[in-house]
Amino acid sequence: MTYANDRFYVVDFLTAKVYAYTSTGQRDAAADFDLDSDNTDPFGISYVNDLFYVVNNADAAAQVYVYTSSGQRDSDADFNLTNTDPFGAAYVNNLFYVVDNGDNQVYAYTSSGQ
Repeated sequence: MTYANDRFYVVDFLTAKVYAYTSTGQRDAAADFDLDSDNTDPFGISYVNDLFYVVNNADAAAQVYVYTSSGQRDSDADFNLTNTDPFGAAYVNNLFYVVDNGDNQVYAYTSSGQ
């Protein structure tokens, strides 16, 4: 879950969708957005510099898919992850921290994926 634009955004791995809620807990369906068809196994979301970063836990390649604040994919900003079983993310002090469920480690990345 992440907070942006006066809303909470929750990624749902079953529906591959991001749902928006007001700070009082009311659903804001107008701010929901579908994830790209390649973003099939989302397990984390962060909001940084007007962009949503959604961690994808795919068998072929774990990566981060990037979306604009209106929910449009920005594929030029996507990046691959080193860890193989990402399961959550946070953004702190200019770095993304991605938890790995398989090896019980936390990996740090810049917004360009380094």
